[in-house]
Amino acid sequence: MANRPFYDIQGPAAFTKLISGNFACNGGSSPTTAAVSGTGYSVARTGSGQLRITLTGGYPQLEHVDADFVYTGAAALNVPDVVVTNISRSTGAFTVTTISGATATDFGTDLVVSFLAVARNTSLRR
Repeated sequence: MANRPFYDIQGPAAFTKLISGNFACNGGSSPTTAAVSGTGYSVARTGSGQLRITLTGGYPQLEHVDADFVYTGAAALNVPDVVVTNISRSTGAFTVTTISGATATDFGTDLVVSFLAVARNTSLRR
């Protein structure tokens, strides 16, 4: 631990909230409720390889979103990628797209997507 005072930039930021979760993909369907871990969000499949995550709670602004995956299957797999797009900073929704090669691809339950979102917890500024 550092032996100096921590300022706002170094510690947890005031007026922000971290929302994280993970879910197993479900092929051509939305993830099932049993496959979703974490609270404060919902997830729905909106297209091939596209999963729309909507934060619940009415945050005035979405500051940052990051997503990654864990592959739990035994079979060899082309290295997939997870891309965050269509971020709506005012509604707290964003799309996570799972990609294999250069194509958006639906994955089964052996691909688990994890995300972390930083949302403004109040519309007040310092």
